Amino acid sequence: MKTVAVASLLLCALPFGSMADKPKVTREAIRQAEESLDLKFKGLFAGDPVPVDVIGLTQGTYINGYGAVFQGELNLAIIAGITPFHPVITPDELKRMHDRKLARLPQLREAMRNMLVDTAASLTTVSPDDQLAMSVSLFYWKTENREGLPSQIVMHAPKKVLMQAKAVPAEKASIAIDEF
Repeated sequence: MKTVAVASLLLCALPFGSMADKPKVTREAIRQAEESLDLKFKGLFAGDPVPVDVIGLTQGTYINGYGAVFQGELNLAIIAGITPFHPVITPDELKRMHDRKLARLPQLREAMRNMLVDTAASLTTVSPDDQLAMSVSLFYWKTENREGLPSQIVMHAPKKVLMQAKAVPAEKASIAIDEF
């Protein structure tokens, strides 16, 4: 009798289990977008003798009812670390690093806008009303002057706005930017 009752309950639960939301975007599509973003981050300031340092790998996820979210971390300007041959980071080196980071912020923001637009175009199964968001955390040493430098830059917009920005580049101004 118990076996029949358990079997009946399991059969009743089957239709409800199949009604669960399935993601519109596959993990493979998110992985491809992550790899593309990593390459673009690594290529930032490629011609400059002081490269950008990509810390870790970009992480992305798709959230049903919201959209796709990508997060990465960058050090906008690296300097020589402390070694036996370079025992101290001088105030002049710290100032040059700070100035370089300040100068690179506008280029980073523009690159992020372009990356967000390109990512929206590549994620074909994301609905036009879903959001796409990108967050870049910026790395700093404890001794750095952080005046004028954000800890994080977050950009987001609905996919339909990003697709308009791809067609009409002036529309990139409508991408929301938050800095913390």
